Amino acid sequence: MLCTADDAPSLVVATQSDPKKYQFIKESLVALEEDYAEQLRLAREQIYQRNRARLNVSANVDDEEQEMESMASKIAKMTDEEFKVWNRKIA
Repeated sequence: MLCTADDAPSLVVATQSDPKKYQFIKESLVALEEDYAEQLRLAREQIYQRNRARLNVSANVDDEEQEMESMASKIAKMTDEEFKVWNRKIA
């Protein structure tokens, strides 16, 4: 059900006359707004990271530390044969 501008004054009167009756709507809207804000923040963060990667931007040493941790985890998951091949490539 969509509300028109003509319905707005009656809704204001209704919420003022019985605020508890419409409290769940208000709480639902607040929860939806919080969810949307979180989704928007995550989407913006992903776009930001994608752009940083595309532009090869490194802000600080933390990125390098994360890269080293990532490399260490990749090495830990390698089999002996994969490690030997990888080690020959970098040597």
